[in-house]
Amino acid sequence: MKTTSPHKRDNPPKSPKIFDHIFYWLWHYTPSGGMPHRSFLIISIIRLAFLFLPFAVAAQFISDDTLLHVYLLTEGHPEAYLVMFPFVIFAAWDMCRYKEKKYLAVQAYYERSGGMERLRHRRRFLLCITATILVIALDIWLFTLYQDRCIAIFREFSP
Repeated sequence: MKTTSPHKRDNPPKSPKIFDHIFYWLWHYTPSGGMPHRSFLIISIIRLAFLFLPFAVAAQFISDDTLLHVYLLTEGHPEAYLVMFPFVIFAAWDMCRYKEKKYLAVQAYYERSGGMERLRHRRRFLLCITATILVIALDIWLFTLYQDRCIAIFREFSP
């Protein structure tokens, strides 16, 4: 009869990734009737918010000619093209990755780990959600500034 090697039994459990922890806490905090298995969409929104930030900042430094060209090329809605493709990719990826099996695996990790480890990851989750809310507000504000600038430039150049 085979037994596992002693060095294999002593290996500490592999720590899940940051989005795995976020998924776990989202599922954990969602009421049972609130469809917790849809928590992967929140992770897709978090990824999208942090993806937008460099574009929103860069849009503030684009020259007026380039800005007008992009605005006319996208028919006044460049952020729509920036949103759709990445969100579909993120949602498809997260839908395949974050299922109940992933939740149970992270839950097993927390059961093997100590209470302080669980508390530390819960604090990271709350910090990440707070940062995401701030980044979403910043993205909206920066894209609103961009839109206002585009409209002002368009009015200046139109007859």
